[in-house]
Amino acid sequence: MDAVTILSAAAAASQFVEYGLEIIAFVSTLYSKIRDAPDLIRKRSSQLHSLIDIAKQVKDMPPLQTNTAADILSRCIGESDELLAILQKISAAAGDGIVKKAWKAAVGVAQEKKILDLLADLEQQKTLLMLHIEAGNS
Repeated sequence: MDAVTILSAAAAASQFVEYGLEIIAFVSTLYSKIRDAPDLIRKRSSQLHSLIDIAKQVKDMPPLQTNTAADILSRCIGESDELLAILQKISAAAGDGIVKKAWKAAVGVAQEKKILDLLADLEQQKTLLMLHIEAGNS
């Protein structure tokens, strides 16, 4: 494996870990402020913990740092960036004080669906990364 591949995968893993932890923090804050926040969003965001753990493994273990892992983690970064942008908008609105109205105005059906779709996409990327790691270990 060449040095560029290793650096690329390690950098992608590190960046995703940062994004994932930030997403979890946003969702936790929002969920604690908004009692009627969709439970599915909270559950899906908790699945990010296992994806973060896998990304940390990739970052810490050079044999896992392949082009495929870097590609998967790059997709995770893109989806996380989009998710963070949505969550930051919601967080700013929720901090204004009219929490329930802000939630309904900021999220609505379309935003809620987009958040759930992005979380589902991240879960699919986690599955791909796990399969890739398993294939490399066999």
